[in-house]
Amino acid sequence: MRDLAGLLAPRPFVTDGTQPPPTGLRGGVMLLGSFDGMHRGHAALVAAGRVEAARRGAPLAILQCDPHPRAHFAGPSRFRISPGLAQAALIAEAGIDLIYAPRFDAAFAATQAEQFVTDLLLARLQIGGVIVGSDFRFGCSRKGDPGLLRALGARHGFSVTVVADEVEGGARVSSTAIRSAIVAGRLDEAQRLLGHVWTTHIQRSASGWRFTEDQILPPPGLWPVTALDGNGRPLTPARLALGPDCNARAELPSQTALLAWHAPATIPTGDTE
Repeated sequence: MRDLAGLLAPRPFVTDGTQPPPTGLRGGVMLLGSFDGMHRGHAALVAAGRVEAARRGAPLAILQCDPHPRAHFAGPSRFRISPGLAQAALIAEAGIDLIYAPRFDAAFAATQAEQFVTDLLLARLQIGGVIVGSDFRFGCSRKGDPGLLRALGARHGFSVTVVADEVEGGARVSSTAIRSAIVAGRLDEAQRLLGHVWTTHIQRSASGWRFTEDQILPPPGLWPVTALDGNGRPLTPARLALGPDCNARAELPSQTALLAWHAPATIPTGDTE
């Protein structure tokens, strides 16, 4: 399991796709998916992307819609594993050179699958290859799939790599499984599926500390954490009192921006004192 050192990696270039990327970042190999939390399944895509990017002598890029498509379609809820600064740090650690962060609104959601490839990935971003999981779906009504990508790749001259699922205990490693483990308080299981320490963004509030509105959280209780600054540097270990209202109380340094969570010996009882 990876430690916290990788969070110090340089941040990649970010574009919403309205302008062509810088010359040195064109022709890249792009990872397509949602990548919430950058778990072991995502790591397999990153590894395949690095191989293809090295073969081409090209940069490695990733799709990160803003907001997350689930938030657009289902409205606000606490479902993100590592939103905000935490997700940015994980992407940087993965060695990504370019983040494609289009605004996911009604117009973007209505984009037809083939148009997404030809107009956005090819015409605007000038990608040279894509890396996807076997279950990847895209475009209006999720009509695009790896088969369509292969057909378009053959027609337009970009490579398509489809990566097999990562499996744990006979089940597919997925963001859904990790979310289920977190809300049940099984952080040891969540972090085994993630393949790294679970890290979240945290901000000071008038009553203590607060998380982003879409941040999934474990049950209320006392949780061992490590406070990190905005660059991922460890500051101090601490005990975080998480209340039923999702507010948090802890003695954390003022420069704290990230929390690394650690699995406790027992599931919290709900006592936040």
